Order: sequence, then structure tokens, then C-alpha cells
Amino acid sequence: MKKHPTHNKKLINWVNKVARLCQPEDIIWIDGSGEQKQRLEQEAMYTEEMIQLNQEKLPGCFLHRTALDDVARTEHLTYICTKRKRDAGPNNNWMSPRSAYAKAKADRIYLEEFRKSKKALLMKDALGKGIEAANAQEREAYADPEYQILLRGLQEAIEAEETLKWMLEAARMKTDIWRTEQANIRLEVKSTV
Repeated sequence: MKKHPTHNKKLINWVNKVARLCQPEDIIWIDGSGEQKQRLEQEAMYTEEMIQLNQEKLPGCFLHRTALDDVARTEHLTYICTKRKRDAGPNNNWMSPRSAYAKAKADRIYLEEFRKSKKALLMKDALGKGIEAANAQEREAYADPEYQILLRGLQEAIEAEETLKWMLEAARMKTDIWRTEQANIRLEVKSTV
């Protein structure tokens, strides 16, 4: 087992739990070291996400671009989800994390029910075309381009719900870490007094 850069058991357990679920090739703990920063910069320059600017005129400066397949979201549909509205900043739409998760879950449920209805209608159409066997009707439904688009939408809704669920868990962990740090600071202050 790899050495962890923290002694926080909850954080270690959470990272291990997510690793079991996601099966990553590697886990990298960001430590803020200069060496790690350089390695990340080199990687970003290799992928052309960052371009090193003239180092004589602008030492340590880069032009940073997002990934080519990262598309801008529609402003009115983009929300910053924080506990406090003021943390979202003045120019952003805000939603509480719990509300966002509830909305994502509702969207997924709606799409799942719509998918079932669409499949039933397509199977009914197949029956109208003379296809008697249920498995053949189902195959016909799955081949329909609109149904495939619906399935992709459902997949995106499930991914959004799962992402928000893990973001809420991460936020809870950050709160626990902060509370632990504050308790440690209070103990240090008490012990020096």
C-alpha cells in the first residue's frame, strides 16, 4: 500500500473507497512542491494545454488553454454549488449542493421514466409493422436514433447525479478536515499557554 501524505483516516478511507470504485491507473496527491509543479507544467505543455511564453520577458508565465473537447456551458444553466451564496461570487448563478443533487436526481428519474415510455411506444410501432416477438420489438426500439439519443441523455444525467453526490461527499470531507485542523490549532494554542 502506498504511503499517504496525510494521517487523516477519513480522507485516506475516502480516497481508497473512490479508488476501488473508479480503478484509476494511479493516484497523485498534490503536495504543492516545486518539483510537482514543474512536472505538471511539463505535462500541460506536452499536451499543448499550456504554452510557455517568452521567458526573458515573462519569466514563469504560460498561456493556458482548456482541453479542446471542453465546451463552454450555457451561462444560465451553469451553477456554482456552495453552502453559502456569497462564495459563488457576484457574477455566477448559485445553487446549494443539496438542491443541485436533488435536481440531478429528479432529472435522472424523469429521463428514466421517459425512456421507458419511449421504448413502449417504439415497441408498439414495431408491433404495428407486424413484428410479433417482444425481443424483436425491443431490438427495433433500441435501433431507433431518437431512443439512442435519449439513452445518451440518461447516461449524462446519471453521471451528473453521481458527480454531484461525490462532490457533496468531498465537501463533507473538506469540512471534517477543516474542523480537525481547527481543533489541532486550538490544542496547540492551549498547550503553549
